[in-house]
Amino acid sequence: MIVSHRHRFIFFPDPAGGSARIETALRPWADQAICDTRLGTRHNTLFHGMSPAEAELAFDMMDLPFRKYTRVAVVRDPYAKMAYLYHRIAAIDPVWRVRRRLGLTIPDYQEWLRKTRPNGPGAGYRSGPRWRRFGAWSGNAWCGNHISHVVRAEAVEIDLCPILKDLGITPVFGPHLRTTWRQSSNHFRDHPDVGNVINNRYAWDLAFYGRADQALRLAA
Repeated sequence: MIVSHRHRFIFFPDPAGGSARIETALRPWADQAICDTRLGTRHNTLFHGMSPAEAELAFDMMDLPFRKYTRVAVVRDPYAKMAYLYHRIAAIDPVWRVRRRLGLTIPDYQEWLRKTRPNGPGAGYRSGPRWRRFGAWSGNAWCGNHISHVVRAEAVEIDLCPILKDLGITPVFGPHLRTTWRQSSNHFRDHPDVGNVINNRYAWDLAFYGRADQALRLAA
């Protein structure tokens, strides 16, 4: 999370952890310390990975006018997002790693996807890692009514830069990283089982991407 009191700006990264290049670009304008854990400190209850709803409560506790800040959240194409989550969990989940060492199978993508939720426990459990829980949330569940602007991670230069320009912020973004999960997301995009789950659970996200693409076509 990036907070600039000078520019009245709050940036909420993708909760799954795919916004590193955006956070790096915005860090020069950060003037609020963010704690590494949710324990916080006596005078600072802001921590990395907190949801917009939690941040509004924290701002209220710090007597700061949350609603007077420009509040930006990143969303991602749900097909790519869920593929990314699956690969990240498969790589580090201790149970899955043990099963692989023993020559046992781990859940395939379709099986795993069906057991996730677009809210609540997400792709994990309430006491588990926050990226695993919130990373699977739909954009609507994550943002609620706490966000003033939503931008696409894949088109951050197009969506975010005009917002930041009005605030006097001119970041320089690094390149996109190309990884195997992008390829797998494209592979599953036309799979009927995956499509049914994504279309039903992430209708808000898909509609948002459709509206954004239409606006660009009209502008062109």
